Amino acid sequence: MNKLKCIMAMVGMTVAGSAFALTQEPDTVTEPSVNLDDFVVTSQKKVIKSDGAKLTYDVQADESTKGQSLLDALRKVPMVTVDAQDNIQINGNSGFKIYVNGKEDVMMESNYQKIFKAMPADAVQNIEVITEPGAKYDAEGFGGILNLITETKQKNDGYNGSISGAYGTTQAYASAFITTKMDKVTLNANLTYAQNGLFKQKSRNNSETVYHNSDDNHRLLSFGNQKVGFGMEQASLNMSWEPNDRNLFTWGGSFNNLKATFDNMERTNQMFNRQDVMQWSFRSIFDGDMTNLGASANASYRIGFNQANTHRLILAYLFDYGTNNFHLDTETQEVKDYPVIAPWMVSRNDNYNRSHTVQADYSNPFGNGTHTLDAGFKGIFRRNSALSHSGVGLTPDEIIINPDNNVDMDQNQDVYAAYLSYTGTFADRVSLTAGIRYEHTAMGLRFKDDSSKDFTKHLNDWVPNAALTYNFAPAHNLRLAYQMRIWRPSLQQVNPFRTQVDDLAVQTGNPALSSEHNHVVSLTYTNFGRVLGGNVYARYEMNNNSIVNYTYYNGITQIDTYGNYGRVRKFSLGGFLNYNISNSMSLSLNGTVTYADLNARTIDARNHGWSANYGVNWNWKAPADFKLNAGIGQNIHSVTLQGHNTGYYYYGIGVSRDFLKNKSLNIGVSAWNFFEAYKGGKWYADTPTTSQMQQYSMYSPSINLSVSWTFGHLKERVKSTGLDLKSDDTSTTSNQSAASPTIGN
Repeated sequence: MNKLKCIMAMVGMTVAGSAFALTQEPDTVTEPSVNLDDFVVTSQKKVIKSDGAKLTYDVQADESTKGQSLLDALRKVPMVTVDAQDNIQINGNSGFKIYVNGKEDVMMESNYQKIFKAMPADAVQNIEVITEPGAKYDAEGFGGILNLITETKQKNDGYNGSISGAYGTTQAYASAFITTKMDKVTLNANLTYAQNGLFKQKSRNNSETVYHNSDDNHRLLSFGNQKVGFGMEQASLNMSWEPNDRNLFTWGGSFNNLKATFDNMERTNQMFNRQDVMQWSFRSIFDGDMTNLGASANASYRIGFNQANTHRLILAYLFDYGTNNFHLDTETQEVKDYPVIAPWMVSRNDNYNRSHTVQADYSNPFGNGTHTLDAGFKGIFRRNSALSHSGVGLTPDEIIINPDNNVDMDQNQDVYAAYLSYTGTFADRVSLTAGIRYEHTAMGLRFKDDSSKDFTKHLNDWVPNAALTYNFAPAHNLRLAYQMRIWRPSLQQVNPFRTQVDDLAVQTGNPALSSEHNHVVSLTYTNFGRVLGGNVYARYEMNNNSIVNYTYYNGITQIDTYGNYGRVRKFSLGGFLNYNISNSMSLSLNGTVTYADLNARTIDARNHGWSANYGVNWNWKAPADFKLNAGIGQNIHSVTLQGHNTGYYYYGIGVSRDFLKNKSLNIGVSAWNFFEAYKGGKWYADTPTTSQMQQYSMYSPSINLSVSWTFGHLKERVKSTGLDLKSDDTSTTSNQSAASPTIGN
């Protein structure tokens, strides 16, 4: 396996070293583009398109994704990395937003690891990575936006659909999609069902904590394992009505039901003194479940004031409703010399969320269409309620609720935003984009049992951006950009409720948090030819008030909380290269190297160092219509505020073939990490009082058999007004670039 890793890495580096030394004729863009700086990868599949600010990965054009999960497909997307625990980063940041067809999906953000692992890649047409959102986009999200496009363009009038399914060691799913057109109305519907496959998701978690200031409670060993079951049902319906060329109406709705179960999770804790004599120990058994239920409805109207509808006004409305319930029962067993209050402990967290979002966007081109002025406003009004409590008892039926851990509260967060943006093209080669966005946030908590704990907070943010692009050719450009992004504290992060994870670990929020500000300057060079090409970028980030997830100890009790303590400086070099070896074979390399300096003087923490990752993918259209693909990737090292993570690697192969006369039936087999039962990594952290090591490993072999069938012919799709409406006042994918992971003993 080590030889395979070395060979693939050497091939990738060879391509990287020669990519921009070769003189190549830029490919001809065969389809009209909105911007002159758009380019298309020149292989027959045209998998990648980018303008420096947004990259589009065509999942359907990449035949190697047949039978793979969406998470597997994301490993191939430039500027996207997936670690051993299925966490995603964009440009080295985990603070990103997830959209589906231009609308933020909060439900998906909170559970994306499980959803992406269960969701078939075939369910997505394109993956858009927006690294430089302009002023018309919401200001939140350091890593940018991951936009999943499920709407598809077909060939002929009538209808079009697909049915697919897969079964394997880690997942089982079935999905159906259909699009139909009736006169001026177009309708799209989809349904997806997923469950764990042959096995529940199994993982192991071991840790060692050394307490520097204690003799008796000196070294804590913790080790255990867990099995998590997962189920998902998703359904959506979208419609568009275009009575004439100037007017367009859209309606849509979606439903999501996600559930995870935790059965017989085990953890053993053992404490030793400085002489390495065990002082006490106990074993915990966890059972619980998590349920997320969500529904949404949206409507929009676009009116055009010219023939091309580039001079337009768009009005939109979105309603979201959801519940998030987490229940956990803990039984303490095999107690030795440890003062356990009671053998049973329960924790209940029930959240109910609803929001209304209204938005208006106006766009007016001038100067023969070479200049455009955009303006708009937006309002988000979210009302949440949360009920949490915990208690202990001698039996599950005799639980005594601790009033100090009982919270019944209402949460509110209102966001008012307005923006102005300009885009212009000069001399057919130079493009300029500049904009400013203002956002006012009013947030607060109201406790029903104790009004003295109520608080309100107001945030005011001015968010500028600018970008200058020089176009050498349609597939050849240089882009210099600056942008400021913000990250609001989530209601979970400001919630002061203390969650008792177990006898030795507590999690709590911090009501004093404020939004953090991130400044980014980037330079991107792009040059794609018919055979070889790619892009290279340099990126500098600066943040002086990063929200840090940090750990401290009250005696031997571990407390995980948050603070605006982080000072972040990051410099990154990265790129993507594609080499079309022949008409039937291609090789791609995706990699990033980052140096980070992380500092939090308030909690006496600082760390700095290098991190790097790469991914190599090979595709071959073999004889007899077989399609083969292989991939390998590695996250070599990464730093956190209080420590670092060791590296990990992944690998996979796949084969598929189309059947029937029109190739409408596809059967494929894929396998990932099949040489090892468990894969993972280690995390190290040092504080003035403790040193900690945590080892996490997950059952990794994944072997799947997939079948998909497409039918019908349709050239139309459900149309979009082009307004990216989303409700984003709650941050669910957190920015942890400067933070240590949350660790529970």
